[in-house]
Amino acid sequence: MSFDSAPQIIEFAKNICSKYEPEVVNGAHSSSTGMTKIIKHCVGNTFKEIILNDLKECPYSLLIDCTSGSYGDSYIAVLVRYMKNSIEGP
Repeated sequence: MSFDSAPQIIEFAKNICSKYEPEVVNGAHSSSTGMTKIIKHCVGNTFKEIILNDLKECPYSLLIDCTSGSYGDSYIAVLVRYMKNSIEGP
């Protein structure tokens, strides 16, 4: 997620916290299955497009790690690091 979206996320969190009692906010949760569905069907394609476009325009590095779990599941982690070119100040 881009640092550019941080102000909107903070405002969203402030809005939630101001509208609901702390007990309600503290009791909120999401399962990994639910988060996976949100990422795949709501935000995944947008972020993928943004990141791929960024990578076309700037240098980047990749870190790929593969492992298997104790129950025979296989996992791959891909880390992409890049610095987006910007003429804006801090």
